[in-house]
Amino acid sequence: MKRDALRNADAQLASALAFVAWAMLGMTAARLDAQMMAGGRDVRGGRQAMTERLANVSPEQRAFLETLRAGGEETYSAQSVTLTAETNRLRSGPVEVSEWLMPVSYFLRRPGMALWISGQPTHFESGDTLHIDGISTLQVRLDLGLWALDSLRLGVRGATSPSTLSTSEVAALESIGTSTLDLSSIQFGTPAGVEARFTHVQPLDAATELSVIAGGEYEPRPSDEEWSYWRGKTVRVGVGVSRLLGGGRIGGGVDVTRSFSDSLGGQNLFQGGGTILARVDAATAVGDAGSVLVGGSVSYFRSYSASRAAAAGPREPSGDFVGVSTIAVWPIRAVFFTPAVVLSYESNEASTGTTVVAGSGWSLGTSLAASVPLARRFTFTPEVGHVTGSRSTDFLTTVGSLTQRAETTGSLSGWWLAADVSLSF
Repeated sequence: MKRDALRNADAQLASALAFVAWAMLGMTAARLDAQMMAGGRDVRGGRQAMTERLANVSPEQRAFLETLRAGGEETYSAQSVTLTAETNRLRSGPVEVSEWLMPVSYFLRRPGMALWISGQPTHFESGDTLHIDGISTLQVRLDLGLWALDSLRLGVRGATSPSTLSTSEVAALESIGTSTLDLSSIQFGTPAGVEARFTHVQPLDAATELSVIAGGEYEPRPSDEEWSYWRGKTVRVGVGVSRLLGGGRIGGGVDVTRSFSDSLGGQNLFQGGGTILARVDAATAVGDAGSVLVGGSVSYFRSYSASRAAAAGPREPSGDFVGVSTIAVWPIRAVFFTPAVVLSYESNEASTGTTVVAGSGWSLGTSLAASVPLARRFTFTPEVGHVTGSRSTDFLTTVGSLTQRAETTGSLSGWWLAADVSLSF
């Protein structure tokens, strides 16, 4: 990108910050989109927060950056196809697992509508003894603009393949034992589902907007012969507010879900109840003529009213989960560098008879991606990332007046490599 073009794009950057904040951080004034399509398992911690980078999270933002590369001239492409290859390896104490992912996505935008189709072939390995091959996500999402600011989202999600899991597969997927390290493979065992969500936006003044969402999701009852993560019927409500502040934007909101399902004869990995997600996001332009975009996010997640004991390891955070992230978009000539840092922390406590089990863990992830234009319509984006942290568990057993305590600690670590090619047309 030419330096003069960056200087002349300052006003355009300021006006587009609300859009950029959503693309980088998952938030917009017109939508409180809580990133939890399958309960708490999609709360962004460690690696998954990193992979919400420029290249993959939004074809809309790619088009925005292409406009900047062209010196402010509109070069928006209404469609894009993105192919990604990714490998990552995670370790929790003595347990090591690895994944190979090949996400494929298609995006189409027209006035008043946006269509997103994606699928993700996935290969999972735990040691040398267990392998799972399948598709961890397959979904179609349609956003429709209604009136001036309101919108309607309709979505269909196919069942993962495999759609149910054996006991050994559940144990392998849950062996990491912490929500601060992310596995895409954790979505295996999820049934098909449909969702609808309506968002109403109410301007409060020239710089402030209030958004309210209401929606529901439905998953047909799966087989109870093997393990599944089945939420049944889910209702969702949320409220958010965002405000322009100088050359930036700040926003926040709360999203609450409540699900209704049974135990599948003891084979349901979902513990029941609902989820609460609260977050605050901010984005602004800094640097020479405001050429660097910087965003930050703080989120708090907790499940509530769990009606069943965990059948295996944590499929979602069962206590307090806090995430803090920051990400920047730093253009150097025609290349957009995207450094990111994410800190995640969780703590939980459960009791079984005379024993109280308390656990906590944290992870710190860093990554760097670079969006490189190969030609007028092609963009290549490599990424490298690393995560480190620790976890601990305390066991307190009381028998009469005697209390015994046992503590275990372990380190967390991991790395990932990814690269994608996107075609815009």
